[in-house]
Amino acid sequence: MDLQDKLFEIDAEISKGLKLRAADRLKNLLGHYPDEQRIWLKLAEVYYEAGFYDAAGKYWILTEPDEERIKQCVEMYEKSVNYSGNQILKELIFRGD
Repeated sequence: MDLQDKLFEIDAEISKGLKLRAADRLKNLLGHYPDEQRIWLKLAEVYYEAGFYDAAGKYWILTEPDEERIKQCVEMYEKSVNYSGNQILKELIFRGD
């Protein structure tokens, strides 16, 4: 099964209200496709829609904040880790390019 099919299945889970399961699957996909920005953005959206704004900010932190909600979530995440760059890097565990 390719990435597009997996993302389609995750979208189906989200539409059924299975957001926790979708978030878990998206986090697992990040381990296999760390450079795939679609996964980072989809995971941020799932967390945002669920009301976990700081968690959404964690996954939006690597994108250009072009919307006010993204800026607010990233700021909330940074505040939650006391603006520690080291803590942010530890939590992201980015393995891509």
